[in-house]
Amino acid sequence: MQDSTFSNTDTSSRVDFRSNHSIAARFEQELDSNNILIVKANTRFSHNDARYNQSQYFTGSNDLPSNNLDIDNDNLLDSWRLSGSGIFRHRFKKKGRSFALSAGYNSNKSDGSENLFSINRFFRAGTVTEQIRQLNTNDNIGRQIKSSMLFTEPLSKKWYWETFYNFSRADNEVNRQVVDPELNNERIDNLSVFYDNTLLYNRLGSSIRYSYDGLNATVGAAAQHLQLDGAYSTDRNTPLLTDPIRRSFLNYTPNVDISYEFPSNLWLSAEYSYEINEPQLNDLQPVPNVSNPAYRIEGNPNLTPQRSHSLGLNLNYWNPASLSSVGIGSNLNLFDNQIIYNQTIELIDSIGIRTITRPDNVSGGNRFNLYLWSNFPIVKTKLTMNVNGNINLGQSPSLVNGIENETFNKGFNIRAGLNATPTQKLIFGLSGNLRFNDISYSIQEEQNQQIQNHSVDASVKWQFLSKSFFESNFNYAVYRNDRFDFNQDIPTWNASVRRIVGKQNRLEIRLAAFDIFNRRVSITQNGTQNYVVRNIAGTLARYFMLSASYNMRGYENKINKNQWW
Repeated sequence: MQDSTFSNTDTSSRVDFRSNHSIAARFEQELDSNNILIVKANTRFSHNDARYNQSQYFTGSNDLPSNNLDIDNDNLLDSWRLSGSGIFRHRFKKKGRSFALSAGYNSNKSDGSENLFSINRFFRAGTVTEQIRQLNTNDNIGRQIKSSMLFTEPLSKKWYWETFYNFSRADNEVNRQVVDPELNNERIDNLSVFYDNTLLYNRLGSSIRYSYDGLNATVGAAAQHLQLDGAYSTDRNTPLLTDPIRRSFLNYTPNVDISYEFPSNLWLSAEYSYEINEPQLNDLQPVPNVSNPAYRIEGNPNLTPQRSHSLGLNLNYWNPASLSSVGIGSNLNLFDNQIIYNQTIELIDSIGIRTITRPDNVSGGNRFNLYLWSNFPIVKTKLTMNVNGNINLGQSPSLVNGIENETFNKGFNIRAGLNATPTQKLIFGLSGNLRFNDISYSIQEEQNQQIQNHSVDASVKWQFLSKSFFESNFNYAVYRNDRFDFNQDIPTWNASVRRIVGKQNRLEIRLAAFDIFNRRVSITQNGTQNYVVRNIAGTLARYFMLSASYNMRGYENKINKNQWW
């Protein structure tokens, strides 16, 4: 590894044309007083035509250019989905004894094409230009059947026994054909692949529940088995490779859940669970994606499931007389065999910087969250205040060029808001938010950073005539990052006037102005296990919209208190 760090400046634009059509149906029949049947079905068709442009500029730690990548991409995608499910519930003569059975089927198909044109300029060995033209077609077919069963048996007035069984089978076929339009559509074997896979899932579990005088306690355990079978080839017309993926996972998961409601409207709960998350099939497929020479994505057929211990504790208080509430809670997660994405960064004279991403298992990750909330009236029914906050601490391991890197994340967020309703026709809202995030790394400490995202919101709703309404929202956002010496302040103001027309209140005419200051920009700042990201994206500029809406049921001739801009 010749360069310890590199930077990437990414500029992109996208234009989409989408259409969606769906049909849904629901049938519910109470067969008798003890039996009920529910059947649901829906189908959905969608079409997407997208044009995507992207430019990436790479530099090494010495600020010297490495390579530049320009991509021009046209995508067409047609997809279809059909799903149906049925639920049957039966109550026995014995009070508390019940049985439920459900089954479902999903089928989906997608056909897509991608016309890719990219120009890669490499500066390490002089200036070398490489052009790539590819026509990529993808045909995907997926089918899934699933079922579940739940049986509840009362052992006494206080004790209950529950047992359940879940089953699912998913079959998927992927056919990706990549050809070179400049070579008489000659197939590119190292980019084309056909693979199919089957996923079988079985889960069986039981629990004992105790319920009496405000105390509820549940102790249970489950066994789950997951089997993955997959095979692949570079050509659909040739036999699948003789070394397919066959993985089988058997795991046991206990859980404990205890809660108690005190007579004084105080509620306390605690829970523990041991969770198993199997790897995604795409992460197991040993089929590399090398369509972008600067980024190579590989699967890892030796991945094992991710395991985690989760412990939660919550305390809530509610006062119905004053309409106030307050609560505090915490959650702790400890990870074992955490699935992370190992990055190998190479400096190759022929292509410049290349990043290889591959999933791996590591241990040692943890995450802790402490959060609180409160809501209380200052003037009953007229002025209400709410305060929310959280503290989060996390440690995430990763691998960079085979070296373990620990990412430490410390942050807190606090938000306070006031809602005022001086009359039934006037509502004010004012809120402020402070968010701090400190990210540090065990290696490459020069990448450590402090992120600040703050904002102030002010909203008003006014019914100035019997059927006329004015609405306005103002937001002032502040973004800071000491690592990049980044300072950005963005004011955004939206306003609208609407009028309900007609005796039956079914027609609404609305004139709205968006981004009146013409300053709106979308900004996200984040630090991950292997890299730091700051995205700045332009949004739709200032515009005005005149609209008319017709509601068959009619509009309410009053302010909606719960829905802000």
